Amino acid sequence: MSKEMTFRNLIFLIFTCSFFTVGCHRNHAATPVQENVVYERPPVPEGTEKYCWQEPKVTAEKNGPGVDEQGHWYHPSYNAIREVKMGRWVPCYN
Repeated sequence: MSKEMTFRNLIFLIFTCSFFTVGCHRNHAATPVQENVVYERPPVPEGTEKYCWQEPKVTAEKNGPGVDEQGHWYHPSYNAIREVKMGRWVPCYN
């Protein structure tokens, strides 16, 4: 039984090694090399107005927990983010 188990282990080891050797083989000569291409921005036409993004203004408000008449909690306390002023595109002056 011991000899048979050793033979099985040896066959399994050979099979595993050959599987990984064949599976991991890679032909490096056939892999294409990607060229890095850098595109330049086209020139901005004369008289064009440039716009910049103005971030929205927000405020954080602490909202307490909700309690009903019997004293049961129906929602936990949390911090709410409220948008005071929307973000927008404005002309740049620089």
